[in-house]
Amino acid sequence: MRSTIEPIDLKTTLLNCLLILCFEAWNGNLNLAVQQVQTGIRLILEWKANSEKPHRESNYSSVGPNFVEDDLVQIFCRLAIQVCFFASDRSLDCRAIIRAEGTEFTATMPTVFTTLKEATLYHQGILRRGMNFASSQRRYEKFKPSDITTELYDEWQGHVKAFDRWLAAYGSLSGIVREQGDPDNHTVVRKAKILELTMKAAYISLSCCLTLDQMAYDDFNSMYEEVIELCQDVLNDTRLPSTSRTTAYCFDSRLILPLYFIGLQCRERTLRRRAINVLLDWPKREGVWDTAFAAKVGQWAMHVEEKHLEGDFVPAWARIQTVKWTSDLENRSALLFCRQRKSANSEEMVPRRKMISW
Repeated sequence: MRSTIEPIDLKTTLLNCLLILCFEAWNGNLNLAVQQVQTGIRLILEWKANSEKPHRESNYSSVGPNFVEDDLVQIFCRLAIQVCFFASDRSLDCRAIIRAEGTEFTATMPTVFTTLKEATLYHQGILRRGMNFASSQRRYEKFKPSDITTELYDEWQGHVKAFDRWLAAYGSLSGIVREQGDPDNHTVVRKAKILELTMKAAYISLSCCLTLDQMAYDDFNSMYEEVIELCQDVLNDTRLPSTSRTTAYCFDSRLILPLYFIGLQCRERTLRRRAINVLLDWPKREGVWDTAFAAKVGQWAMHVEEKHLEGDFVPAWARIQTVKWTSDLENRSALLFCRQRKSANSEEMVPRRKMISW
């Protein structure tokens, strides 16, 4: 491959990557779909590195917006988040493209959003950077509070504050959008709901990513319920019957990751089951994520923890920190792995494993 990618060639190549991604993911060849994301991101990073005049727009826009549309680069930035969670062992380039995004643009965020376009602009940058930070902390499964440096804590706090500011600025915008939207076309309202639910789900993960206390997630049960209801609103608005055998596909991350997070993090039994059931009732694929896979991971985590229920409560000692997996995407199977305390009276960690297919 040439060391320097011409703009028009890059645009064509990125579009080809997206087309192949959609085809492979739709047909369940998720390993090949991940490869297309990685290929596109490597090309964008190479292009940026070789650009004589790097574009300095605030939200990691295209290096040359006159040659490659910002939307195209933004799509790959969002796909990078999916790969960070789904195939973390192959996500170095994905993390690089997210880390490249500066923090300067958050300073220009208004206190109140007046348009959906404005909210979307800041949503994309803040969400990507925050979720990259949260996903990278999965390696801290065995950390001690003393392992959290001042620099790490300050970085985390900066991300949380950015989320807080966005949610405050979003405020009543969703209501305004509903009033202004065409009653015969729910696309705008649906987009507003997706912005809200993805931001709230990510906010919870980010807020708790540096704590070993799994009880911290219990403080967000009301927000979990809001996310589930927003997901159901969006799905019901698509007018697709739950009994349909047709699997919907989009390459963007919308509903699966938020519901997946709830399946892992929320220990309120009713809410947890609602989230998993939404995944099961509405078969979809979003980028490299599949509702069937996300649901099975959530079901297994729930089973592991709820074997030790005290009434309707999952005790702190029985809560698992995270679920990891080794996947064979071509054969649509994965070996799930987690560690759980042996008992309430023991600090010994016992490995749990399960092979799943979807």
